[in-house]
Amino acid sequence: MANRRNRNRLSSAYHRRLSNSRPSRYYREELEKYERWMQDNSKASHIAYIDETYLEPEGSKHGFYAISAFVLEANRVAPTRENVMRDLYDMVELSGARNKEYPRVFYHFTAGVAEDSPERVGRPWLTDRNNTKLLEAIGNMPAGEHYLFTDYYIPHSSNKAQLEQNMEEARGRALAPALLFLNQKYPGIAVVFESRNIKINAKKTDTKEEAKGNESKKESKEEVKGNKSKKESKEQDFDKYDKQGIERLKNTGLLPKNFSYTHISPSIDPNLIVPDGTGWGNRRVQINGEAERLTQAGIKQITLDAYSLHPIQFGPQYPHNPAPNKGPKIENPHIIDHIHIARGTLNKSIYVSQALRSQYPSNDSRSPAKNAQDAFRKHDYFMQGYNQSRAAQGNYDVAFAQSVFNKKLTPPQQRSYLHVEKTIATTPALIAQLPDSVRNLAQATRHQLKLLYGKTTNEKETPKTSSPKVTGQAQQNAAQNEKTSEKPAQSLDPENAQLLDINRRTISASLRNLPKTQQQSPSPRRPEPPTPGLEL
Repeated sequence: MANRRNRNRLSSAYHRRLSNSRPSRYYREELEKYERWMQDNSKASHIAYIDETYLEPEGSKHGFYAISAFVLEANRVAPTRENVMRDLYDMVELSGARNKEYPRVFYHFTAGVAEDSPERVGRPWLTDRNNTKLLEAIGNMPAGEHYLFTDYYIPHSSNKAQLEQNMEEARGRALAPALLFLNQKYPGIAVVFESRNIKINAKKTDTKEEAKGNESKKESKEEVKGNKSKKESKEQDFDKYDKQGIERLKNTGLLPKNFSYTHISPSIDPNLIVPDGTGWGNRRVQINGEAERLTQAGIKQITLDAYSLHPIQFGPQYPHNPAPNKGPKIENPHIIDHIHIARGTLNKSIYVSQALRSQYPSNDSRSPAKNAQDAFRKHDYFMQGYNQSRAAQGNYDVAFAQSVFNKKLTPPQQRSYLHVEKTIATTPALIAQLPDSVRNLAQATRHQLKLLYGKTTNEKETPKTSSPKVTGQAQQNAAQNEKTSEKPAQSLDPENAQLLDINRRTISASLRNLPKTQQQSPSPRRPEPPTPGLEL
């Protein structure tokens, strides 16, 4: 009996109704896959439901990307799902419509305010009034924590392919620290992502609903029009980018090997509607100044800067234009400094300088926080959040995780990586004199960045053969290292253990800055820098 109870702990009556309704082949396969995933993760401590919200850059206006996370204790997953469905069924009934997709109820908060959205056809329950009701229901939930991890700068590009890459990289910069944070604060957590795929082999009705994840969280007519063309062009596997990035985090020890996740439709698990709503509400706060969307619903959402994991606060009592963080100044760097630069010490300052150089966000004419008539809001919450983000000092372990997820290094990371490679190959005695922790970090960094360097510099990675063809300085260094250095250990456990310990300490320091209701009493003392002379 106990095993049966554990097996069904994450499932609920909704899934039985869905199974008995004879769903289409696509939904049946998705449901069966999800039921197996829930059985495999029945002993997980918490489940995190993840959706996204973003503003695509347009013209001189920069964009932003945010990951919305809703975290539940495992024993609260099924009751919460039933509560969400009960509210949705009530809305359908009050609208007087006949839901042809029963027991599924399609709901998308963006469609609730976009009157010309094609998603509203045949679904009269998609209204702004019901958006407010659902947010109030979320605020009254007895369980669950709400987080938002935000990357505040997406550069614009007139090239569609480059713009799509910029969007995906921004997603990675927001998602990587989100997963580090959640895994640290909730050990044993499993993650459910809203799928962004468009299933081209599914029926028309299924495709329409699955395409929801690909649509931008926009409300204007121009934005909706842009979403239509986007939906037509993105008929591919977008979930693969998440999977590839997460697997890289796992292979380098930034996430545990047993970290479990899946991508699914909100029709399969309606709990995904919750992060869709809170992410949409936060977007309305920052872009339109509608702070009441979340505050009147009683939702306490924690917004965190993706580069530092420090909380961002909104309101007139918080500084609007703090001085930007210029990053650490490192003159004549020592080998220890190069190690930390390779791990991303300078990435935050690079991020700030790029944003300020081309599209200065504090220029009111370029700020996206305007209404349709370009009238100024009393409190420009987007600019407030952005300024707090750029003023926060960076977390180099978070920056390294972002590089691993996106498989992309900044130029300073590339140069320092080559310096560390050369030092290990030519003067191993210098490495031997380093403290044990730094020496282990250097070896781990060297091994992990080999996964990234060839991609970043457009060089081919060294073929895995007995007599590799060496091309480029990086490969020559790598080949020389293999000849002069000791045979590398087959197991990565010591390196991963060291790396996870460092991430645990840095992320724990960030957790201490959360509100008292979310974490232990915050300490005003900032974490000590990893080495003397480095200001992080």
